[in-house]
Amino acid sequence: MYRITLLCVSLVVCANNYQNIPDYALRLEQQVVKYGYPIEVHQIITEDGYILAAYRIPHGLNKEVPENKNKSVVLIAHGLGGSPHNFLVLGKKRAVPYYFADQGMDVWLFSGRGSDIPFKKSHVKLDWNKDSAFWLHSFHELGIYDLAATIDFILKCTGQKKVTLIGHSAGGAEFFALLSEKPEYNQKVKLAITWGSSAILRRVDYPFLVLGTHLGDFLRTVVKFLRMAQVMVPGAVKSTLIEIFLRKPPLWYKVVKYILNIIGSHNSVMMRDEYIPTILSNIPRVSTRELLHFMDNVHNGTFRKYDYGPKGNLKHYGQADPPHYNLSAVTAPIAFFDAEKDGFLSIEDIYECIQKLPNAVHIYKVPFRKFTHTDYIFGYNATELVYEPTYQMIKRIDSGIIPPRVEVPPGYH
Repeated sequence: MYRITLLCVSLVVCANNYQNIPDYALRLEQQVVKYGYPIEVHQIITEDGYILAAYRIPHGLNKEVPENKNKSVVLIAHGLGGSPHNFLVLGKKRAVPYYFADQGMDVWLFSGRGSDIPFKKSHVKLDWNKDSAFWLHSFHELGIYDLAATIDFILKCTGQKKVTLIGHSAGGAEFFALLSEKPEYNQKVKLAITWGSSAILRRVDYPFLVLGTHLGDFLRTVVKFLRMAQVMVPGAVKSTLIEIFLRKPPLWYKVVKYILNIIGSHNSVMMRDEYIPTILSNIPRVSTRELLHFMDNVHNGTFRKYDYGPKGNLKHYGQADPPHYNLSAVTAPIAFFDAEKDGFLSIEDIYECIQKLPNAVHIYKVPFRKFTHTDYIFGYNATELVYEPTYQMIKRIDSGIIPPRVEVPPGYH
């Protein structure tokens, strides 16, 4: 299914070399080394030929935490338009990979197809710069191929029987796609936690996205006419933007924050100016098919496979409409994190989703009314508001305390 190579980054040789270099100028593995954490970069080749990177921080800096061969293994997945680099923005001890590693966990960062990786090739045959076929995937393929291969690799590498999954935003959709399409993977998942995510997104409070969903047919026509397989910001443009913002005129920081707030649907009061250059330096490429798949599900208020159009659906699925994912097959324990100002997710969508799931075990409400969708990864206080309760939840599961299935409140339909 895949072959393996391993790149170990030497802390002794490299750490001092990166101390005076700002984070936005460093690759992910270099950022980790800069703060003194161990890092491994593993290469995985999926069943359909994509070359992935899996980043591992096997332990933290907290010397008071004893080494444990059976420590919890946690795999963290980014959302649509995100990257594994985003999880490092908050810096030493506060960013979620560092925080979990310091608590004694074995931390892995998922990097699906299309992510910038430290290997020469991203596919055994296709060139991601030249071949549009490289980008013909949605979150479906990221789930059933990339996430599956990464889970298998982690379990083989660590000797553990199960992994805990954490997905921000569309990272949760990949979980649901995998666990419904390949039910055998439910036995490999100890707990799946979604931050700001649900299989059902019927009540999105995000005008920019809602407008896009209503223009779905028009956007498909534009994408087809322009043969636009991906959405990207060229590297030279990113470098220029960073140079402009580093001159520190307050206006430019306000502009970037405004754009990020559009993405997050509400204004964040927890995102600090010093995070912006690092955030900008890691704007990834995105498959247009992935965008269209996500918008189609939001528009229809359902969770179904990619829509190829009536003729394409007949070819791929044997029916005119895309089939729905079978959420009743998702038997792994599922926990949801919900936030007041997260315009992507409503508590009603969570309730509708858990009615379809046999083993939803927890809904956690972030205890800060102004917490937004992007604050899960860019909010300076996310460590206390999200990462700490996430860790406590995993710790309880590890100790054998399995919560009962969540029940939908009376009167909800």
